Amino acid sequence: MKRKIDALRSERLEALTGQIGLMTITWAKLEMILDITIAMVHAHGGSTEIQPDLPASLKSKLAYFRKVPRKISALAHTDGEVQDFIDSIQSIKDIRHDSAHGLIEILDEGFDVQITRFSYAGASLARNSRVVGQKELSEAAKTILDLCQRSAPLAASFANALGESELEDAFRDLAIKASLSVELSNDPRAVINQRSW
Repeated sequence: MKRKIDALRSERLEALTGQIGLMTITWAKLEMILDITIAMVHAHGGSTEIQPDLPASLKSKLAYFRKVPRKISALAHTDGEVQDFIDSIQSIKDIRHDSAHGLIEILDEGFDVQITRFSYAGASLARNSRVVGQKELSEAAKTILDLCQRSAPLAASFANALGESELEDAFRDLAIKASLSVELSNDPRAVINQRSW
């Protein structure tokens, strides 16, 4: 009986680390594309129309990116897509951050995990814990994968509108490679849905 329990815990841990690994890898690519896109926009008027310095934190990057279609006339046609894209990132950023930076413990009951992080609250350290279910983590991983796949074509459309043909080609190549990697890996979304932990 103990071996069965250990095997189940091991299987759950493997699936959990796979989901968190997928979130981490795809988030890094998503944020890299966001950084390059913002730098491109910055060189085409963003430094005067939006703000003089490039944003550093995710919060400031998203605030900058949200202003792009409203401040850069060549990109006004992307407003709806940009706002939806940012809203999707906003909806998933906390679970991604907690999963990547928190202490994760598999709970014995069911398929839930507890994620614990510490944050600064003035001069003190605050402990924050939350219980997350398998479905929530699976949905987060799928959403981040979807965002990553949407980011390169969006960046390519920015490059096209700004006359950056080399960057447009690079982003299109990146979009093709992203879609091929999903096909070659038998679609991670299907893997996530099939695995139970």
